[in-house]
Order: sequence, then C-alpha cells, then structure tokens
Amino acid sequence: MSRQMAVKVTAGTAVAGALAFGLAIPAQAASSPAPAPKTSSTPAKRAVVTTAQLNAGTKLRLGDTGDAVTDVQNRLNTLGIITPVTGVYNATTATNVARFNEKFRGYEEGANKVVDAKTWAKLKSATAKGDRVPSVCKTKAAALCISKSQRIVRYYRKGQLVTALDARFGGPGNRTRNGNFRIFRKVKNDFSSQYKTPMPWSMYFSGGQAVHYSMFFNAVGYNGASHGCVNIRNKKGEIALWKKVKIGTFAKVYN
Repeated sequence: MSRQMAVKVTAGTAVAGALAFGLAIPAQAASSPAPAPKTSSTPAKRAVVTTAQLNAGTKLRLGDTGDAVTDVQNRLNTLGIITPVTGVYNATTATNVARFNEKFRGYEEGANKVVDAKTWAKLKSATAKGDRVPSVCKTKAAALCISKSQRIVRYYRKGQLVTALDARFGGPGNRTRNGNFRIFRKVKNDFSSQYKTPMPWSMYFSGGQAVHYSMFFNAVGYNGASHGCVNIRNKKGEIALWKKVKIGTFAKVYN
C-alpha cells in the first residue's frame, strides 16, 4: 500500500492532502544540487618570488613567478638543460629542475621538482664558472661537446647550441676517454658482441667508444654506467642528433 493511501485510510482526505504537501517539500529540497566540494586538484595561486627571497630560503614551486624563476631557468640553460626563460615556474621548468636534482643531488628520476635551499645552493655552485664549454667547440663548423661533470652532450653548429642531451659514461675499468676526436663511423642498428649490448644510433669517436642510445640508461638512470661509451637516455633526441651529425664532425670529451 502506498504512503498516501495509508494516510487516507487512517486520517481522511483533508489530512492526507496536508501530509502530501508536507512530504513534497523535503522531496523537492533533496532534488536541488548540493554545492560542489572543493578538491585538491584545484591549482593554488602561487607567489612572486625574488632572487633575494630565494637566497633567504623561500622555495620555488609550480606556478611561482618572478626574477628568482628567471634566474633558475638561466642557470639550467648554462648546464645544458635547455629551458625556455619565461619567468614562470611551469611544468617544463619543474621537469628540468628534477633533471638537475637527479644529476647533481642523487635523486631518482622526476622525484624532486622543487627548488629548495639545497637545490639552489648546488645550482649556484654548478654554474659559478659559466657553462665551462671549451672555446674550440664554439669555433668549429659543427662540434659534439661532451661534459662528464655536467653529464651532458651538446651539439653546436657555427657556435650556436642546437641541442643538448643528458648522458652517462663508463665506470671503473671502462672509463670514457677524454680528448679531441672525430666522428668516424655511424651505425643505425649496432650491437656490442663483446658486452652483448644493443647500441642503436651509434656515433663512434674513439675505437669502440661511441655516443649511442641506451635502453639501460633510460631504465635505471645514473644508477648504472656504460662500458666506456657515452650513453643517451632520450631516444628521440638521440635519433635527431644522429641524423644531424656528419662523419668527420669534431668531438671533444672532457671532465
């Protein structure tokens, strides 16, 4: 039996009408949409941060703006971590800060995207002497300039930086050789018979040592090392570089 019919049986038509009217009010109220709760996904407004504030310990996070952000972006570029200088701590800047923290502070890939006091101190010390790129790299028609300390491979054409890719090098007993070289051989799909290791997109510069893409570097980062080659983790970047570099291109490996 329905609720309204039960009322008619016990209290009559007039009472039933009154009850029916009363019951309609909460039903109508329940159908009104409740205000949407605020969620944590709503981006918070960030601050304008000066370099003085950064020096005093203020952190930089996603969304921040100001000359502190510009300073960080310029210093990342100095280290070959190519970052558009916008003055806005955007997603690209945050990703590149994480690259810096992985290289220079031992974090796992993508783990720390914040510029805190320790990151800022390390970034300043790492860039205190500029990019430290040997002048010969900027005077050649084309040059691969490979820095072990900065863990970067830069490619220059007529003194202009074209691209820069993160790199890792040989470990104890298999050190990557320093010196001035020429790219003398390029192999698209190479394989090391000695170490049973794929070496795709190889560019040989000294004996069996080459710049090439490494699936292992891509998988474990700086936790491993090569057998003397210059490993690149960015496959698309290495393919693009391989296509640009010609046989005979100058290559310099240095600390």
